[in-house]
Amino acid sequence: MALAESIPAMQEQISPGYMQVWGGFFPGQLTAKPVAPAPLAGTTVPVGGSVATVILVGTTDTGHSSIVHVPGLSLVVSGDVVYNQTHMWLAGSTPESRASWARALDAVAALEAGTLIAGHRNPGAADDDARRQIGECRRYLGDFEVALERSSAPAELIDRMTAAYPDLANPYTLWVAAYDLLGART
Repeated sequence: MALAESIPAMQEQISPGYMQVWGGFFPGQLTAKPVAPAPLAGTTVPVGGSVATVILVGTTDTGHSSIVHVPGLSLVVSGDVVYNQTHMWLAGSTPESRASWARALDAVAALEAGTLIAGHRNPGAADDDARRQIGECRRYLGDFEVALERSSAPAELIDRMTAAYPDLANPYTLWVAAYDLLGART
């Protein structure tokens, strides 16, 4: 189940063309018959003795991003909104979409959860501390914005961000963003 606003993007991601792409990244690991979720009636789901609330937070690495908040557990499941020690997916981003992502991080921070389960996590990350992860993502977005402004070629952006974040997982996403946003300027 998912918020109705999010389902069209999910349906796109399980279309035959996308499944071919995802199958290249995850050979032999995906089902041949993916199923999109059904629309959630309302915004809450019972979880044991607690209630989970699904909250739409806007554009992050995709449109219609949402999070799940379980106040009784001091928990947020952030999907694509918060990354845990992993390069953030900024390919195709604009100043407006990056500002939207920053607002989404503010919305997550306002929930004051102690634990945050990120949709993208470095397996070597020390913990799932919400405050740390949100702060690191805010810094990354700000540093990316500055590095992008100062770079005229993909390699410059990659070098700047790698120097600032040498230990983050999935540098592929940084490379894709650099070539997407600066490739035509070289």
